[in-house]
Amino acid sequence: MAILTNPWVGYITRSYQQIKASLLTRLVTNNPEITDHTSQNLLIVILDMFAGVAEMLNLYIDNMAREAFIGTCRRFSSIIKLTKLLDYRIKAASPATVDITVTLSAAITAPYVVPQNTAFTSDNGLQFINLAPLNLPMGTQQFILGLTQVTLINSVSLGSTHGVPFESFSIPDGYSEGSMQILINGDAWILVNTLGLRTPTEKVFIIDFDVDGLPYVVFGNNINGAIPPTGYSVMASYHETVGANGNVGMGTIKTLSGSLTFPGAVISTIKNNEAASGGSGYEDIERIRINAPLSLRTLDRMVTRQDYVDVTLQAPGVGKAAVDFDCGKTVDIYIVPQGGGLAQSPLLYTTNMYDDPRRMLTTFLNIMAAGYTIIQIELSGKSRFRQDPAQAQIDVINALVDYGSFAKQDINKAVRVSDIYALVDNLIKIDYHNITKLTTIPYARPFGHNIQLMWNRSVLPANNQKIRWKLEYYDDGITQYMRVFRNLAYLGNVPMNTSWTDPYSNITVMFISGLYTMGMQWHFTTYPYNQDIELDDFTIPVVLSYHCNVTVNPTLGA
Repeated sequence: MAILTNPWVGYITRSYQQIKASLLTRLVTNNPEITDHTSQNLLIVILDMFAGVAEMLNLYIDNMAREAFIGTCRRFSSIIKLTKLLDYRIKAASPATVDITVTLSAAITAPYVVPQNTAFTSDNGLQFINLAPLNLPMGTQQFILGLTQVTLINSVSLGSTHGVPFESFSIPDGYSEGSMQILINGDAWILVNTLGLRTPTEKVFIIDFDVDGLPYVVFGNNINGAIPPTGYSVMASYHETVGANGNVGMGTIKTLSGSLTFPGAVISTIKNNEAASGGSGYEDIERIRINAPLSLRTLDRMVTRQDYVDVTLQAPGVGKAAVDFDCGKTVDIYIVPQGGGLAQSPLLYTTNMYDDPRRMLTTFLNIMAAGYTIIQIELSGKSRFRQDPAQAQIDVINALVDYGSFAKQDINKAVRVSDIYALVDNLIKIDYHNITKLTTIPYARPFGHNIQLMWNRSVLPANNQKIRWKLEYYDDGITQYMRVFRNLAYLGNVPMNTSWTDPYSNITVMFISGLYTMGMQWHFTTYPYNQDIELDDFTIPVVLSYHCNVTVNPTLGA
């Protein structure tokens, strides 16, 4: 079969300049009698116009090829269409979640139930509510309550049905993923992930996105899912959220909206000891690039070890995940919220609800917060000649914080001395530097409970090996203290609110009184001082600006 070729312009000749040069070269070969190649020659003007049109056509062709693949497309409308081919559901906004500690003026004199949807307000006016009631036994004086940053929208009409296949109704902006409930003529319709596996009579719907990135409800076609009856209002109840703007800081939620009547007590303080986390907006292109192929690969089931990670990454609010599994029925899954931070009880619960229907029948899941290991760095150096040392210092701190950011780090990722040297050496304003301190502020992982340990700690220079630690809370009614174990060996008892250094000078700690009960345990790991940090405790390394002590001196010229 003959292959058609274009002797004038090759297929890799794409730009205006290349096309015009190719045409002129061919013109000299085929028509040497035409010697005027300036714009005064009408033929050259026509060739010039052709080169411009050809470049534009090449641009259109290249764009069509680029927009045809999830990995290369740039337009949101393109990735919307591609995900529909995969039957992948783009996720709406995820609300921020947080645990607050409520302290009462006295122990309550009778059991009490904190009602569902009790609202609290942050300093910037955002509403956080508890999505489940909390039972408090008699004698409770302090408790932890999990909150989610949502506003309840009840029984609003999305429109009237017309009995057509795949009928759709728009949802207002700010919809919170997975929260939609619909009633039509008194019948409840169920939110599902796909219509493809549904029978003609099932009253189900999906949430999809249009090319403008706005969510809408879609019903079936009497083949995959039922068509709603004609002439009825679609009554919707759902949650709205501000997404990432709900990730408020530590200590900013301290106001109750309304009132709670505790028997024999009133509220003394309300405080969130950790920042709210996990809030994110509608799934963007980069996130879809990751999740859509994972959805196709796993087919919504956890079978292999990697499946447990890949499916969990698709749970709303989860940004990173890792699995710890050796042999047995239990699979431990560690998660980090979208944007970083500590996964708190509402996110742990919703992630478990997402993963549980997708797990292998013979396994049990244990969803835990990965936690974060703070990296402490001290370094000194000199700026390049005629470079401002103050600005060089800022550049170093910004580079270190970026290196330890959520986007650049992962669970159990190693922090290497050589990487930090290379990072700072590559800064334009830095001549040379020396790392004088590289160590960690360890994370104490709750063991068998979700109460975070409040403590001050500092790893000491004498710590030259990786050490496993266990803490156990003890209260004999008179004294409260922590029993401390080093590599399974009992070291001694440390009274609460008292500074203590271990006998080997590995660490200095102070345990702060909190919401603890007898026998509670925490585990943590310390790593060698001023050496590579090989994390293996399922935490994520984090670098914060106030844990970077950077000194940059000027280089003086002759």
